[in-house]
Amino acid sequence: MLKALSELHLEQPFVYRPYYEIEHSHPKCPIPKVIQWCMYSPKEFEDYKLSLESILEQLLLFQEQAHLLKNLPHQLIHGDLNESNVLVNENKIIAFLDFEFVTYDLRIMEAAVSISELIIKEPVLDQLRRNLERYISGLISVQSYTFDEVQFLPLLIKLRRLDVFIHFLGRFIDGKDQSHILKEQVDKTIESIKWMNDHENMLIEKWISQIS
Repeated sequence: MLKALSELHLEQPFVYRPYYEIEHSHPKCPIPKVIQWCMYSPKEFEDYKLSLESILEQLLLFQEQAHLLKNLPHQLIHGDLNESNVLVNENKIIAFLDFEFVTYDLRIMEAAVSISELIIKEPVLDQLRRNLERYISGLISVQSYTFDEVQFLPLLIKLRRLDVFIHFLGRFIDGKDQSHILKEQVDKTIESIKWMNDHENMLIEKWISQIS
């Protein structure tokens, strides 16, 4: 699918901006408002104070590096490629669903989104390693990536979780979700960031070993 999207060239403007323009992630959540909310969250999030501070720290760190991403290769991407958007029959992918978030973005962001989901779904490290090896092997069999793209992959995986957090924060502010749903996303964001901090070298080495 990634290869097919790379061959499409659309002239009309896209609804969604690239992931790295995280200031446009949700219309109700400009970065200053996200900062304020994380610093002065409602009382029901009192037990999440440290987690929200960690998310805020990661958000600010990302903003310092965001400008480095703009020169990486871009193309159309699905933008939300996870297990809920893939139909499988007898271990074969037969369809992709939900093209709502398709936009012109970093081509390796597609990998970052999927790997972010793999990290969240598989708590057993050895199995996760095997899943990552299979995913990377399959992906690079149809698409080549530059060394710079791979080096930024850990940052982009964190970006995916930050984006999802802001999306659900916007839903909470709009009254569409109750607090327990946002708390779940906070937990997932912290889990993913911690895993990435502990294993980002392993992830890069696995990718490079597959193409060397």
